[in-house]
Amino acid sequence: MTAKTKQGASMKSSKSLVDETTDEKKDEKAEIVASSVDSAKEITVAKEQVRKALKALKTHAAKTSSKSLFPEIDQSVQLLVCYKKPALVNNGMKRRIVLPHSDRSIKNTTICLIMPDLDQSASARTDADVSKQSREWAAMIEEEHGITIGEHVSKIINKRQLEREYGSFKQRRDLASAYDLFMVDARVSKSVRNFVGKEFARAHKVPLEFKYDKPLASSIEKTLRTTIFSTRARMPRVAVRCGHLGQPISDLALNVDEVIDSVAQHCPGGFNNVRSLYLQLPSGVPSLCLHMDNGSANDVALTAPEKFKRRKHEIEGELSTLPDGLKVAVLPTGQARVLREDDSLAVYYPTVNDEWEENDDMRPVLNPDKINKKKLKRKALKEKAEAKKNKAKGASLKNIAGLLCSPGDLKEENQEIKEEGEDVKEDIKEEDHDNESDADEAPPVKKVKKTPALKKHPLKMSKQKKGKH
Repeated sequence: MTAKTKQGASMKSSKSLVDETTDEKKDEKAEIVASSVDSAKEITVAKEQVRKALKALKTHAAKTSSKSLFPEIDQSVQLLVCYKKPALVNNGMKRRIVLPHSDRSIKNTTICLIMPDLDQSASARTDADVSKQSREWAAMIEEEHGITIGEHVSKIINKRQLEREYGSFKQRRDLASAYDLFMVDARVSKSVRNFVGKEFARAHKVPLEFKYDKPLASSIEKTLRTTIFSTRARMPRVAVRCGHLGQPISDLALNVDEVIDSVAQHCPGGFNNVRSLYLQLPSGVPSLCLHMDNGSANDVALTAPEKFKRRKHEIEGELSTLPDGLKVAVLPTGQARVLREDDSLAVYYPTVNDEWEENDDMRPVLNPDKINKKKLKRKALKEKAEAKKNKAKGASLKNIAGLLCSPGDLKEENQEIKEEGEDVKEDIKEEDHDNESDADEAPPVKKVKKTPALKKHPLKMSKQKKGKH
């Protein structure tokens, strides 16, 4: 075969590989497009079912409205999203959805603003007047934004007042139940959320952040129209608030459509991961199905969490007692090893092959050849032990069957097992002999002469005995 024919064959094989990869990419793109088209059809069908479900919920609420004590809570509409597979990674934790028509307004909603501290000096931390800075904030907000307490906002509180007045869990629960909506300045949003913690999260009243530089009236209006879609990990289902049955059906339907679109966009695994969609009241009765997917959960591809690997932080450096071309790596535990500077591979040092003087107290004992031989012997012993276990399992299975092998075969197998056991014993003896030879090569230990105990004088002993009597 000539060189030209070889080149032609290689070119043909490379072209075939390129064609295969391009075909695979085209197939993947076609699958993605097909799945997106199918999901778009399913979303439109679910949106068509929304109008019918809202009418049914309104008729049900009209029948049971006389029995409900709090219709503003009992008649709120929720969209329940059930997944095929729960998310494995926290992807943004929470998504904000701005509804086109909100059932909340400044008149029927109590709002609490949490602001940063104006004075951060040491004297302000121990000031007895805790609400001093909150009054200053109220005056500043009224001058700059035209928002007053009572008309637009129910309360204004600063961060230090929050930490000093609401330190216990019960006080935080009382604060969460006192207001409908909490807004926090973006400058202190992280620390405030960490402080209020699970007490606000259980009440579904985590503070929503805003920027003080922007017009405060528009940010308040935006937060009134905002609902939360949680994308936390290990949650099989999520409920998203869409509005209230007191609103017109057209406005409510637009709100639900907006929530479905955001769920399809930000759902972990895409809309293919949505098992079902239900429109329901907070009590869960009735729960009307908008969408149902009976597909397999194995078709859903989710991003797996990264495995945490504990890294060993070694400190490498030169050492004056080592020869040129070697360095030391030390762990935080104190373990040290010698490395080569070129490729940073571990080496044995000092060894028998290195230079040393006869008068040295500490002679090198490490012999790389013997160490490698021991390692090979250990591997061989392990392999023999595994083979022995496998043969023993096979022999036990044959004994249980009782018909597969004759007594003569069993005797031969037993003899083989005995011979292997003798070989293993001989290997162990050889290894013990090598260890003894290594101990003989080690430098002799200097024996320390024990000083003889001093004998007491006989005359002193007799005097002591007389004194005792």
